[in-house]
Order: sequence, then C-alpha cells, then structure tokens
Amino acid sequence: MKKEARVVRASGKDPVLWAVDTTHCGIFQCTVESVWGCDLLGLFRFRMKRPLPVTLAVLPQPECPKPVPQMPDLALSRSMVPKRDGGSAEDYELREYRPGDPMRMVHWKRSAQTGDLIVREPLEPRSIYASLSFSISPDAEEMDSVLGQLYWLSRRLLRLGVRHLIVWSCAGDGKKYAAQLELGEDLEQLLLLLLHAPADETCAKRAQTFTGQVDWHYEIRPRRKERTE
Repeated sequence: MKKEARVVRASGKDPVLWAVDTTHCGIFQCTVESVWGCDLLGLFRFRMKRPLPVTLAVLPQPECPKPVPQMPDLALSRSMVPKRDGGSAEDYELREYRPGDPMRMVHWKRSAQTGDLIVREPLEPRSIYASLSFSISPDAEEMDSVLGQLYWLSRRLLRLGVRHLIVWSCAGDGKKYAAQLELGEDLEQLLLLLLHAPADETCAKRAQTFTGQVDWHYEIRPRRKERTE
C-alpha cells in the first residue's frame, strides 16, 4: 500500500481539494492524523476533533474479453430435475417406491393399477451453475484488465439470471479463495473486497460453494493494451 502524507491549511468552511491518480483501479483511504485550530488573531492554538477516515474506491472499467466467450446455454434451465429438499411441487414425475420415501408421496391410484408402490417425485427447474477464475497479479495494468473482464462477464451472467462462483488465487501464498454471486450487490461487494485486500484471510471466511454441478467455466487472463508510438 502506497502512503502519502500532506499538510493542509484551510480557513473558514472552504473545502480542501486535491487530485488523486485514478489511472488504475484501487482504494484510496484518507485519514486525518491531527487537526489544530487557532483564534482569529492566530495567538492561541488548540486541538480539534478528527473527522472519520474516508475511503474512495476506483472501480475497474468493464472490459469485454476477446474473443467473447459463448455464454451458458439457458435451455438447460428449462429442464426439470428432482427437487433437492423434497416437499411438494406442481410438477412431478412418477417412479417406483424407494426405502425411505415418505408415504405421503405415494400415488395410490397408480400403485393400485400396477400392483407396485409408485410415488410422486417433485420436480423443479434446473439451475445453471457457472464459474469464473483468475489469479491476483502484482502488476497494476494486468489487474486492471483482469478485474475489468471480471466486471463485464459477471454482470453479463447476472443479467442472464445465472448465479456463479468466483475463484481466485494469490501468487504470494498460492491459496484459493471463492465467493458466490447471485445479485448485482454481491459483485460490487466482491470488487471492493478484492481492491481492499486480495489476499486477506477474511476472503476465505466469506467463501461459498455450489451444491450442484458447474455447467460453464471461464478463466480470465490479463490483456495488455497496445502501446502507440
């Protein structure tokens, strides 16, 4: 983390402004170490209460991967699969009884016709699972590209209604971290988390995993911008 100290002099209620470098995505945190005031004549000096720290996030610019990957097949979501938590559902299929099936699932009319116990298997639409993976790089330009592509791809998946898993690794410790995204707010929180501390142990505590099979995966690689002479 780069640190910079400044001595600022201000009078009255005039705001104190200075420019920050937003060439690369990242986090700026402004902390006031001490505040002093003085009387109108400048004879007496007294300490004042410090304001709370202020954080400024420079988010990555969405970057379309090249070539653009083919998105998950949404036709998969129109298929029906057995409901994981059981219960009841409007859609169901008939199958033979298995030990452990609750008796309330028995289809008595069909059982009487076949002579075997037949049960209703509740069904639900199949969920599509996707994942994106990348590696944390110490190079600022590479991270701009990686996070920019992550931003673009994740927003595209969320618009399609596809919840997905983000998996990243850190070059320093080789550990892998993960986070599951279902809403746009999840993406914004993840970006802030990555910008604050990409290798922090708290990332692992927030990790979530899918309970289903991953249908689509894409590995994000940094793209270097072409330099013009």
